[in-house]
Amino acid sequence: MRQSLNEIQTSRIRRTATCALAALIALTAPAAAAPKRPGPIKGSYAVRLTMDVTQLASNIARATPLRPAACTSVNPKSTDRHDLRIPAAGRLKVLLIGPTGQLDDWDLFLVGESGEDLAESASAPTSLAGTGARESVAVVLGTGQTVSIVVCNVLGEAIESKGTVDYLFTYST
Repeated sequence: MRQSLNEIQTSRIRRTATCALAALIALTAPAAAAPKRPGPIKGSYAVRLTMDVTQLASNIARATPLRPAACTSVNPKSTDRHDLRIPAAGRLKVLLIGPTGQLDDWDLFLVGESGEDLAESASAPTSLAGTGARESVAVVLGTGQTVSIVVCNVLGEAIESKGTVDYLFTYST
């Protein structure tokens, strides 16, 4: 069966029109947007902690860096615990800026849901001269974790001191 010249031309016009219409739709339709990746999560909070001489005495006697258990000392006003829910896999950075006196020594811990030590920045004082109150940690975390930022005032020039904790969570790529 042979097609006439007229039928062949009509078929070509229809195919061309269909292709042109498909191209027009593709150009004018909104592109299927890829899911927008959330921006980083930032936070900051102030801490006001009392020096706990029981931590000082036990650490000088042991001459070892503090562990999170040492931050749960006799005086609860010497420790701050801030829980943070991690929404997805990513990296968490935490910075503690406390007093900067010669005798100031604060420590920073990142503790997991079951109490495990995920990261720490803690320096044992050498003699009675603290190492300062600027500590930082960074850790890679999985989806849906809750972590605790634990800060304790081990040694200080003042009985009560102020500090700031800043955190930044960035999503994994």
